[in-house]
Amino acid sequence: MARVTTPPHPTSVPFDSSALTLPVDQRAAKEHTARLRAAGAVSGNASTAVTIIATLAVGVAFLTIGMVFLGIVIAAVTGMDSQQGGATMMVVALIPLAFVLLIPAAFVWIFVTTRRRTAARRYRLWRFAEANGMSYVPRSRSPRFRG
Repeated sequence: MARVTTPPHPTSVPFDSSALTLPVDQRAAKEHTARLRAAGAVSGNASTAVTIIATLAVGVAFLTIGMVFLGIVIAAVTGMDSQQGGATMMVVALIPLAFVLLIPAAFVWIFVTTRRRTAARRYRLWRFAEANGMSYVPRSRSPRFRG
């Protein structure tokens, strides 16, 4: 009778996924991104410049609109008299001005938050790769594919 043997199990490689879930030190993530940028692995210069120019253009547009609304507010405040609708007119005139001020602030918040999250994501993936004996490259300019 033939004896049946099972092949030996391959040695298991320890897998550490904690780097993907642990909190990220923002300063360390920022320093890691700076190192990647200095090494040429991340080219944020062009995309950052485009983002800044677009943000400034949107800011100038909202500033222009804000000045128009500010003119409306000033006209409403100086033109109102002691009749019943004066206070209501002032509140109605201030609402668009509040939106004009909040929208650029929202753009700045989104820009800063996106940069932080991207840096944190890169840093998490790098820590995960290091913990598991791999390497992480955020982007390859000309990847070599077979074929």
